Amino acid sequence: MRQIKKYYLIIILCLTTSLASGCWSRREIGDLAIVGGMAIDVTKKNGKTKYQVILNILQPSQLGGGQTSAGMGGKGGTAETAKATWQMMGEGDTIYDAIKDVSFRSPRSLFFSHMRYVIFSEEVAREGLHKILDFFNRYREIRLRTYLLMGKGSIKEIIKTFPELEPTHAEELEKIAEITLMENSRFLMTDIKRFTENMIEPGIDPVVGLVEIVDESPDLGSKQTIKTMTFKGGAAFRGDKLAGLLNEDEMRGYLIAIGKANGGIFPINMGQDESMVSVELTKKVSSNLKVEVEKNRLKVKISILAFGELEEHQSLNKIATSEQMQKLDDIFSKTISNEVRATVKKAQEYKTDIFGIGQALERSDPQTWKKIKKDWPEYFSQSQVTIDVQAHVQRNGLISDTPVPDTSIPEQ
Repeated sequence: MRQIKKYYLIIILCLTTSLASGCWSRREIGDLAIVGGMAIDVTKKNGKTKYQVILNILQPSQLGGGQTSAGMGGKGGTAETAKATWQMMGEGDTIYDAIKDVSFRSPRSLFFSHMRYVIFSEEVAREGLHKILDFFNRYREIRLRTYLLMGKGSIKEIIKTFPELEPTHAEELEKIAEITLMENSRFLMTDIKRFTENMIEPGIDPVVGLVEIVDESPDLGSKQTIKTMTFKGGAAFRGDKLAGLLNEDEMRGYLIAIGKANGGIFPINMGQDESMVSVELTKKVSSNLKVEVEKNRLKVKISILAFGELEEHQSLNKIATSEQMQKLDDIFSKTISNEVRATVKKAQEYKTDIFGIGQALERSDPQTWKKIKKDWPEYFSQSQVTIDVQAHVQRNGLISDTPVPDTSIPEQ
């Protein structure tokens, strides 16, 4: 019996030793080139389309503690920021072929698990994104939460720009998505997963944010300028191909219409000596889509409920009265309605259903949807859209009316 137990013990020890042999697929961080972002463009060579891929590679040694300046945050910060990233470009017949072309120049293995954004050119968008999306969804290292952005202008110049407050574009874009976009609702961060879903699902089309280059001064009064990335509206797609661009107000109208707007300032003219007030959205906007067919024509109703807070009142006239607050509610509602209506008009011109009206029709009337879904872009462009906005200013801030100067004191 003891002999049998001894054999069992030897077998267990052997099995345990084999399982504790370490990670067979490990890669040391010192052997990796960590990719923070990617830019994709196309070019023609000998009549053949070639993909150009530019990788923004992070240099961890320059991102540790003690970094005193990043982007515009410090004098001469451009040089230090430039050290934090390293750009490499490759060309190929496919995206993966172009990436492997980059690897010939890199002394380390390319590592994509920390990549946070992909910027593609307008030309790539017009040709269609299904080819590059296949690679992003298929390649095991790329996360589906990676952001997709379209660049306006030269993609090579955009990815070479300097971030303003963070050490790298990757960190800056992520924080903009988490914080800044919640406050202005004029820009949208769309990831690979969401774009792919909206591209393949019938009755809805995708939208991505638009980036371009601006010249900024690192210090007030300085004549020196640096090129930095800024966010300007969005790009609407029909399927996987670019349909057209949306400006910042149209992007906010889009986000309000789909119930994704979380904030934003609305300067409003009250009509009293052309006095202006500022109203800020204080809660997430709620919206509802209702679609019905009457006499072979689609009728769409977008109902929106929004709340705001008075942040600024430039007139000396009283504002904290029931009459004036009702007037402010009415103008606030009309302002939101005009923005949404302008976005709907633009989307109908592009024949791209970015609001998901087709999906709403499929849910409410599946039989009608089956009949018209093949020609949905035409039906959508000709549909009658009604916008009903109920917007209320709930709070006045810390004071009720504007402090009025004492007019009894004669002017000198």
